[in-house]
Amino acid sequence: ILLLFLFGSLVFKMSLGKDIYALLAMIAVLSLCSTSLGALLSLVAKTDSQLTGYSLFIVLFSAALGGTMVPLRLMPEMMQKIAKVVPQSWALEGFQKIIVSNGNMSSITTNITVLLGFSLAFLVCALILIRTKK
Repeated sequence: ILLLFLFGSLVFKMSLGKDIYALLAMIAVLSLCSTSLGALLSLVAKTDSQLTGYSLFIVLFSAALGGTMVPLRLMPEMMQKIAKVVPQSWALEGFQKIIVSNGNMSSITTNITVLLGFSLAFLVCALILIRTKK
C-alpha cells in the first residue's frame, strides 16, 4: 500500500495530504485488517485453490460493495449503507479524508477504530477455528 502511494506521489505528483502520520496509520491498520482476514481465510480453505477462489471472491465483492470500483456517492442510498459492512469502504473514506480533505489523525479516528474492529473480529474467528481444528 505504501509503495502504491509513493509511486502515485513520485510519478503522478499525487498529493498525500498534510498529515503523513495519519496516512501511515491508515496504511498500517488496513494492512493489519488484510492480514487478519488472510489468516482467517487460510484456516477456512482446505486447499490452495480454495484459498485463491475465496480470496478473489471476497476481494472483488467487497471492493465493488465498498466503493473502490464505483464511487459510493453514485450508488443508491441503500447500497451506501450496506457498504459500511466491508473494510474497504472505511479504508477508502479514511484515505479520502487524509488526501482529498487534508485531514489529520483526529479526522480518521472512527475509520481506524472500525478497521481495528474488523481486524479483531477476523482474528477472533481465526482463533476459534484454530481451537476447533485441534
